[in-house]
Amino acid sequence: MKFRRQHPLAGYVVDFCCESARLIVEIDGESHIVTEQKDAFRQQQIEAAGYRVIRVSNDDVLHDLDAVLQFICAEAMRRH
Repeated sequence: MKFRRQHPLAGYVVDFCCESARLIVEIDGESHIVTEQKDAFRQQQIEAAGYRVIRVSNDDVLHDLDAVLQFICAEAMRRH
């Protein structure tokens, strides 16, 4: 499976996109705490385009990358 970084989709730019699995991976940092409603609307628009959005915290990426990668792979395989 191929993931694209900073991929345009449904009028937005997503962090990572796997088109074959129709999976979007969003990495959320502290700035997303104040944009929660905006993020929810954005996610609805992307999901309406037929994609599944999963969110991973920036802290998890920095401190437990192996678990994050396993989670992403499992989701991608489930949808592929």
